[in-house]
Amino acid sequence: MDKLNKEANCCKVFDPAQWNDKMHTWENKMFIRGTMPQILHFPFPGMIRRIMNKLWKQAAEAKAETKQEDFLMLTYDLSPWKCEFYMSVTRSVPGADNVSLSGTYFTKVFDGPYSRVPQYINEMDIFLTQNDMLAKKYYFHEAACPFCDRRYLVNNIVVFAEI
Repeated sequence: MDKLNKEANCCKVFDPAQWNDKMHTWENKMFIRGTMPQILHFPFPGMIRRIMNKLWKQAAEAKAETKQEDFLMLTYDLSPWKCEFYMSVTRSVPGADNVSLSGTYFTKVFDGPYSRVPQYINEMDIFLTQNDMLAKKYYFHEAACPFCDRRYLVNNIVVFAEI
């Protein structure tokens, strides 16, 4: 992953139409999970890269990587002190924390920094309430790595509301 990021050409151009104001139903969608400590929702320096590299290596060694167009790296804050990462995979990965997600997810795309997540959640809550839905959980997917965000001049974040 680091090698790809250094090339700053690793992420495809993101098409928000696939995710903006869409409903997705998953039945046992496969992921591998990693956790990361944080302080008041802020990660320790270098921790995100470390956990992403670890998950990527596990998926690659098991030949379980998804195609680039199907790749998802979801984050979920368990608490102000701990965060989970979910990397999509094509099959079970030996030695990894394999999990599957099932359910219905409403997704919306926002363009802005990750620091605005509370604002995105508020906007999603208002929209869902107006449409007689209620979020059980929120997951977040950054559509491109920081290198490609700078190249494309956007920072798309897909918010997944499990309903």
